Amino acid sequence: TRTINLHGQAMKGTFPEVVTHLPYVQNLAFAYNDLEGPLPDSIASLRHLLNVEFQWNQFTGNLPLSWSNSKNLQLLNFAGNFLSGQLPSEIGLLRNTKGLFLQENILSGRLPDEIAEVSLLTYARFHRNFFTGTVPSTFGEMNLNELWLYRNPFTGTIPSELGKLSNHLIDLRLYGTDLTGTVPDEIWELTNLWRLDLHMGSFRGTISSDIENLESLNVFRISDNRFSGTLPTQLALLSSLNTLWLDGNDFVGSVPSGLCDNKGPDGIEFIQADCLPSPSGVVAVTCECCDSCCSIETDECVTNSSE
Repeated sequence: TRTINLHGQAMKGTFPEVVTHLPYVQNLAFAYNDLEGPLPDSIASLRHLLNVEFQWNQFTGNLPLSWSNSKNLQLLNFAGNFLSGQLPSEIGLLRNTKGLFLQENILSGRLPDEIAEVSLLTYARFHRNFFTGTVPSTFGEMNLNELWLYRNPFTGTIPSELGKLSNHLIDLRLYGTDLTGTVPDEIWELTNLWRLDLHMGSFRGTISSDIENLESLNVFRISDNRFSGTLPTQLALLSSLNTLWLDGNDFVGSVPSGLCDNKGPDGIEFIQADCLPSPSGVVAVTCECCDSCCSIETDECVTNSSE
């Protein structure tokens, strides 16, 4: 047997150890069940194992160190469990892993620099945990397409080294963290980036005119930060842009008219900005085409029925 697929079978209890007596199994799919208890160390004995899908169960405890000996693993999906503790430095031994999905657990501590040794890693989803410390600069040494770190209490700044991922990174989500500072110039060199999500943070500074380099950008979400200055007219040069959340900042001036020119079914579908008059009648940012206008003073947002 090469594949065991028991996805969504309402299984309960602990993981069935009998599976570990199938030495040639390659794929284990036990997602969307009610399995509980610790992840079994004995899975490390399955030398041919490629894919593990244990997401959305009730597994608890730490990630077993023994699993780092499973050199052929390509996919590890433990999302939506109750795994705790730190991500061990031995994670770097998983040299063939392409997808690592650890989101929505209760993992904590710092992300180890050794994660960069997972050289084939393409999809890294660590969001909605309790990881702390700084974002490892060693992420920039990888070939990541997705890096989802949102809803973790990371501190420090966005590492400029992420700009080295310009040939690879498509989706970067850093929202809802404790990261601060300005957006490094190198981020504006991520020419393949499709989504940049920084909302609900403490980022500051201006949005660089170099944003025009993000020629693949489709979703740009920077609401509820401390960005300031005027919005660069170069935003209108982004032909793939579809959705913009710009509200909850300290921008002044107006939403570039070129963005309004790009509104339509084949262009920009949604813009939200601080274009709602405050109780005193002040409009922070004027906008002729916003779908939703907000007030930074009252946190109120109103749909523009004329759009």
